[in-house]
Amino acid sequence: MTVKGWQTWDGRMITMTEISHQHLSNIYYYTHFTMAEYYPQSVRDDIRMWLKIRFGGVILPYKPDPEFAYEKQRLSEIGALQINGDILMHGEKVGEYSLANL
Repeated sequence: MTVKGWQTWDGRMITMTEISHQHLSNIYYYTHFTMAEYYPQSVRDDIRMWLKIRFGGVILPYKPDPEFAYEKQRLSEIGALQINGDILMHGEKVGEYSLANL
């Protein structure tokens, strides 16, 4: 595996051995759907492997950080963010954005 840590949108570096389950799940959605065209398959494979190693492969529902404005914008651009806050990928609900932050 080549991914040893993740730089967050606000510039923090978190090692993959310390990252939370929710954060790693969010990275999964971000790299596989929200911004998939910007991440090579090798990175997506590493994220899945870290989920398997750390959390038995369980991927939690997508709950984007409301302070990451670009992620919200991107979800809207790709038609994934619904007016009620649901996040749909390929027609399937994968998570939700807090209604208080819409």
